[in-house]
Amino acid sequence: MKNKFINLLFQEPGFSLKLSAVILLVIFSLFLTKAKVLKRAEIIRLTQDQAKAGELKIQIPALEERLKALEVKTEATVVLKPQVNLVLKGVLTLDGESAAIINNDIYQKGDTVSGLIITAITANTVTLQDPITAEQTKIQLPE
Repeated sequence: MKNKFINLLFQEPGFSLKLSAVILLVIFSLFLTKAKVLKRAEIIRLTQDQAKAGELKIQIPALEERLKALEVKTEATVVLKPQVNLVLKGVLTLDGESAAIINNDIYQKGDTVSGLIITAITANTVTLQDPITAEQTKIQLPE
């Protein structure tokens, strides 16, 4: 068989040219097949990217609405925050527990006065903290 192929290759006119053409066609076919596979993978990736972009595009209006709602809520909190003049009128201590008389009402540590939390009561001062900004304010007994 080997000799027959060699004889055809060298003795048959045009056989080597035909064989070269077949080999080139096979190589070209393999190249095209690989290119199709690569192109298909690229198309799949682009399709997935477009799907993700579409999902994000759908989510954007909902996120914008949530942001607007948070902005309105923050503005409302600032606008609705009461501006009350707090006057410390006295401090009571009994068995190590302190209470403060503020604007004619009695409060203890942890209570809320006009939106502020009482964090400490001493003999002549009360420390209040804003729960939103953590800003602290002290009021003291008049002299």
